[in-house]
Amino acid sequence: DAPAPAPPAGRRGRFEPSPTSALYKALCAAPRAGAACSWPPRVVLSSNLQCTGEQECDAGRVVTVKIVDAVGGGTKYYTYKNVPCVRLAIIEEGREVRRGGTRQCGDPRAPFGATMCCAPKDLRRAVSSFGGECLFANEKVPYAVAERRCAAQNLTLCGDRVYSAPTLTNSCAERVYGWAALPCQVHVQVYPSGRIGLVDPLTRDSLLQPNSNNFFRVRWGGTRRAAPTASADGTSCPGACTVQPTIEGASCMCNATLTTAAAFATVDALLGLGTEEVALRAPLGTVAPDVHDAGEYVECDTWACDDVRKATGISVWLHAASGDDGEGASPLSQQTLFAVPPRRAGGRPRYLLNRVETVSLGDGYDFRNPPSFLPLLGVAVDGGRAWDSPSLWRHQAEYETEALLEHLGEHNTTAPFVVYRLLQNMVTSNPSPRYMRRVVRAFREGVVRLNNDGSYRARSADADADDGANVVPF
Repeated sequence: DAPAPAPPAGRRGRFEPSPTSALYKALCAAPRAGAACSWPPRVVLSSNLQCTGEQECDAGRVVTVKIVDAVGGGTKYYTYKNVPCVRLAIIEEGREVRRGGTRQCGDPRAPFGATMCCAPKDLRRAVSSFGGECLFANEKVPYAVAERRCAAQNLTLCGDRVYSAPTLTNSCAERVYGWAALPCQVHVQVYPSGRIGLVDPLTRDSLLQPNSNNFFRVRWGGTRRAAPTASADGTSCPGACTVQPTIEGASCMCNATLTTAAAFATVDALLGLGTEEVALRAPLGTVAPDVHDAGEYVECDTWACDDVRKATGISVWLHAASGDDGEGASPLSQQTLFAVPPRRAGGRPRYLLNRVETVSLGDGYDFRNPPSFLPLLGVAVDGGRAWDSPSLWRHQAEYETEALLEHLGEHNTTAPFVVYRLLQNMVTSNPSPRYMRRVVRAFREGVVRLNNDGSYRARSADADADDGANVVPF
């Protein structure tokens, strides 16, 4: 397959798929071979596409895709929106992302930094040669990818006090943050209320400073099942923490360590549990098995997995490379995937990873690593450039809002809350418990149909088994 066209000398090209690639054909959407592109306004990829050429197969974070119609002429740009996904908020050992003297601590696993390479003998001056450090303009990659691309040119990532400003000749865009070969650590500030804030000692971002009051709740666990608090005289904190004064009193500034473990050691451990208990113990979501590479996951068909499926509706998918066999007492890897049925009728299925990531502050003070839709560590934007604007993350805010609405809609208390007020205003001021139970069940599980006389009835999912509880006059 032909690679994407090379950019003109002295420029970084856009992410531009080759006309022979499956991605180009999906976005161009020509009705037949040799025809011009039809330019659909929105394209949803229903399955994985085979990549073509280095630019597609080794691409970092893609923001826009350039499609040039070789038949009909014209150029269109498509904005890429990833599937809804969160990142875990806290990292144990980060890597610096730098833009001149401005620094942040970033997650090396995330595509948050550009690649900027230096000669091994001079780690302060970036090499300006339009080399292979970037495959297209404004590309962001994980730390390991940036390190590999520099090594392929007999170069290395730049170090401390690099004075070269990021440009299109030595990096992927102007005034962007690039990875540096320097470790960094983020601190956790535990406020007197038990809520936590994140502190990045490198950044100027006000949200990541001590006493920022940019705090949030976490699920405390460990042996203490509580947050660390300062001593009564405000002079000491337990574990790996030091005192940080605030206007509310003494808080604790802590170093964090991360540990990961399998949520369920065996398939047998799932027996006897409901879907909500499984979701509580395995809180990390993932994408559906068919979104992964072909053959990466196989559905478990052992007797033990079949028992779990019959009892809970949960399907167990085994990670092929991990060697799991799915037998009842055999160990499950952290890559095992659980397909959990929807909470409510008409809802979407959930896919959970058999993994728990715990943040430890020492001395038995632990909590589950919280998720974050929006960028937090290592992605503060202060340059005001269109190609690195906060508006690029707007779809993540939309995903977070949709996730909240879905959570509220499926919450156990939502149906009684809405139904009680609905009946009070439309039927009776004091609905009986039996009446409430019927309508709540219909709210959660049924559909509303129109009778011949114009009245409504709510038919529950188990109406055939409970005739008489399926008709509710509104």
